[in-house]
Parts: sequence; C-alpha cells; structure tokens
Amino acid sequence: MLVCYDLLGMYRDLKPKFAKRFAEVGDSVVEATRAYVEAVATRSFPGPEHSFKANGFRVDDGAEPAADEPPVAVH
Repeated sequence: MLVCYDLLGMYRDLKPKFAKRFAEVGDSVVEATRAYVEAVATRSFPGPEHSFKANGFRVDDGAEPAADEPPVAVH
C-alpha cells in the first residue's frame, strides 16, 4: 500500500521497497515547522496582514476584558 508519506519522502531513513519516491519533502517540512515556531515565538507571526476583524466579534487575546466589557466566550 503506497501512502503519501512514502511517495513524498517524508522520512529520510524509511524507504519501503514497494514505494517509489517522487519527491524528498521531509526536510522541507521540518524546516518550515521550525520557521513557523520561531515566527510565533518572536511574535512576528501572525501580523496585522494575517488578521481580520468581524463586526460584533472580538478575538480573545488573553487580556483581561475592560470593566464595561463582558468576557469573551471561546468556542
């Protein structure tokens, strides 16, 4: 049974005999994940260009609500 992990080369050291590799993306996935974690940790992502505002809805940013503002329900 050929699965996408085999044909995409997700695992460098795992090469099943029945599988043909059509790409080697495992290292790219690891590097992309590291870059994402770093961007989130340094708060460079998400930025304003990755956010939106909807009428009547406020995203909970973890801050305490103002005295005249009801708490936000997170679903």
